[in-house]
Amino acid sequence: MGQHLLLTDQGNPATVTGVMKDMPENTELKEDMLVAMYSGAGDSSRDQNWGGFGDFSYFLLKPNTNAHALEKKFPAFLENHVGKMMKEDNQTYVYRLEPLKDVYLKTTYQMKLVAGRAFSRAFGADTTQAMIINEAAVRMLGYHSPQDAIGRDFSQWGRKGKIIGVVNDFHYQSLQQVIRPFSMRIEPDGCDQISVKVSPTDLKRTIAGIEQSWQAIIPYRPFSYFFVDEMFDRQYRTEDRFGRLFQYFAALAIFISCLGLLGLASYSTLQRTKEIGVRKVLGASVSGIVGLLSKEFLLLVGIAFVAATPVSFFLMKRWVDGFAYRIDIFSAWWIFAAGGLAAVVIAMLTISLQSIRAALANSVKSLRSE
Repeated sequence: MGQHLLLTDQGNPATVTGVMKDMPENTELKEDMLVAMYSGAGDSSRDQNWGGFGDFSYFLLKPNTNAHALEKKFPAFLENHVGKMMKEDNQTYVYRLEPLKDVYLKTTYQMKLVAGRAFSRAFGADTTQAMIINEAAVRMLGYHSPQDAIGRDFSQWGRKGKIIGVVNDFHYQSLQQVIRPFSMRIEPDGCDQISVKVSPTDLKRTIAGIEQSWQAIIPYRPFSYFFVDEMFDRQYRTEDRFGRLFQYFAALAIFISCLGLLGLASYSTLQRTKEIGVRKVLGASVSGIVGLLSKEFLLLVGIAFVAATPVSFFLMKRWVDGFAYRIDIFSAWWIFAAGGLAAVVIAMLTISLQSIRAALANSVKSLRSE
């Protein structure tokens, strides 16, 4: 008691007039000392330019005090204290009351905690001295488990505190990138985006209401918004376009191939009309004739499948290698088998019409025409 402390080079020495107990862990009033702003012990420029400092002012309102009525007095208060500075700098300052019970984070992204706890309004220190990390950050920091990270100290961008929770790894970037270490803190002075969960019904009215509230709180900043699904759409727009383009060209290639196969089957059937007639006279069945006509075409399809499989395997492997999280092409052999089976089915459907028509034709007419 009675000792003198020099807090800054510009201020006057401060006299210790009392010692208070340590602040509890669940408060955001985590201070080492209390100094009156106008005592002269601190920076003397605060007396003339207090609006330029990131300070919080705490009010204990009397019972039945109307907070909205109190906020209406703020513009005149600002004009009296910082009006001249606002005009010189061409800036606008807005001050408002914020209940301490509302200073907390309630996420709408349904992240799952694997250890610790989430941000809570029951712990006021969460607004300045708490951090939540993901499992990738746990591994990067060298902790043995998520539970081992709980309670550890952190220092990030001038803030110090403790890790209070660990969430499971989740994709916050494209699947082409690995899940990187991720940390979350409540930063009252550094928030530039707000996530709002809205109902899909009557979006126009909902957005208009949000914009009205925005303009009431931050009238000097333009209101802009985007939807999360649009952000994800932009991340995968290239893959989506590639998939659509591939589908269109694949359908076109199959159509052209079927036309060529149908023409080849018609020509082959026409050339073998007499042979088909003789075989039917000798007792050949319809299924036997269809199988005979289809055999050579299936052989061509098989050769094409054998030639195309290595090329398609190489191209698919190069594409999936661009993703951090991908399937194993070697274990997906059934995709190529299904493709070969689909080629056989399409070929059979294409040539079956001509084959069956030739097999059902009148043998007498076939031999007479020859």
